[in-house]
Amino acid sequence: MVQCLNNMKRFKILKNGNLVMTKSNVEITYKPHKIGELPKDFGCLEYKRNGKWRTGINNWFKYKGLTYVEVIK
Repeated sequence: MVQCLNNMKRFKILKNGNLVMTKSNVEITYKPHKIGELPKDFGCLEYKRNGKWRTGINNWFKYKGLTYVEVIK
């Protein structure tokens, strides 16, 4: 487990490659993606699909060459 001292976030990488970040006893799971495998809704605030407006993925971070996107439960 790695601890960042500047904002007191902790994270661990699971066997399946997902990353779990803990802050204030709340765990958030992130899934790693290579650049060519990013979801279609990555990098936009809103988009229209089948006539309905949906929220895109506008929050992510990079770590060791992979782009991590939050897993929505």
